Amino acid sequence: MLDPSGSMAGNDGSGSTRIAAARKAVGTVADALPDGYPTGLRVYGADKAKGCDDTRLVQPVTALDRAGLKRAVAGVEPKGDTPIGLSLRRAAGGLPGPAHGSMGKRTSLLISDGGDTCQAPPPCKVAAQLAASGVDLHIDAIGFQVAGAARTRLECLAKAGNGR
Repeated sequence: MLDPSGSMAGNDGSGSTRIAAARKAVGTVADALPDGYPTGLRVYGADKAKGCDDTRLVQPVTALDRAGLKRAVAGVEPKGDTPIGLSLRRAAGGLPGPAHGSMGKRTSLLISDGGDTCQAPPPCKVAAQLAASGVDLHIDAIGFQVAGAARTRLECLAKAGNGR
């Protein structure tokens, strides 16, 4: 899941923007994955008009398409709100189960600056609910320029989601 919300236009601490660093992180992850690895991409916060309902699957979970993933990430601009909890819930609902060829644990990677302008549903609570429901999902988080409440939010989400 990629956060191209408005705050991702901010400085990443190295003279670039957070969204540029996030795009680079997605590319690095994609390049490290094995060929054919089941991969998808959900973004939120790219459409200001949709507000806290803006979460969309831009690349369904299929065999890894590195070039397609990088193109999809390059095409999003930081504009909108940050519905992390809703995006987590929808991402988990869109993952293929064992009956559809998925083997073993599934991982959802959240790339964000941790800000959440949409308080319902709370991201940490959603992660805990998913873990308690028996969904074999690990939620990892990569944060950019996170401190205070944003850092706490991402750490809570990863811990509750059996990730890091």
